Amino acid sequence: NRHPGVEACKPNSGSLEEGRSSPTTELPDTSAKASIDISEVKEATDYLIKMERKSIKLGSALVEDEDKYLITDYFYHVMKQLHICHFKENDRTTRGGKRDNIKIGYGGLECIHCSDTQNQRKFFWSNVDRLSNSFSEIPGHLLKCKACPELTKRSLKELKKYHPTQMMEKSRGSQKTFLRRVWRRMHECDSKETELG
Repeated sequence: NRHPGVEACKPNSGSLEEGRSSPTTELPDTSAKASIDISEVKEATDYLIKMERKSIKLGSALVEDEDKYLITDYFYHVMKQLHICHFKENDRTTRGGKRDNIKIGYGGLECIHCSDTQNQRKFFWSNVDRLSNSFSEIPGHLLKCKACPELTKRSLKELKKYHPTQMMEKSRGSQKTFLRRVWRRMHECDSKETELG
């Protein structure tokens, strides 16, 4: 099924177009294990769910309810701040240079908060491993994004405290399974978008 409201995207650092090496995947900090405070987690997640439902660019096409058991609350709600987009010709020039090696219609991800501004943050990767290895770029952007509400940033920071503990409770390889699903959703209509482009 084609995702509604799909827009063109620009990559960010570590992406296909910028040609820079990607940082390693954000791994759990086992030195800072936090016992889970259910009330704090609930307060943060309740707020994020409320905001995600209000957003006209809700990332439901990217992240679905069935994905929750695979990833932590933090990872889940970080990904809900993105939606799928597709590369267009006017995305080719960026602050980091020119993106000559991306085909029109190639799938990527875009921040839902700044997508209507002049400083949209868009992410493209050449393969799912690059996506996995550069995941930390996404929350890194969200925490700096001027269009992202401060309460959203605060709630994500709250959930991040429990990310290491929740990671230990997940099955080995579950995060990779989730990212493969994301990759499939990002690219399932690439060929059609290329024709339209």
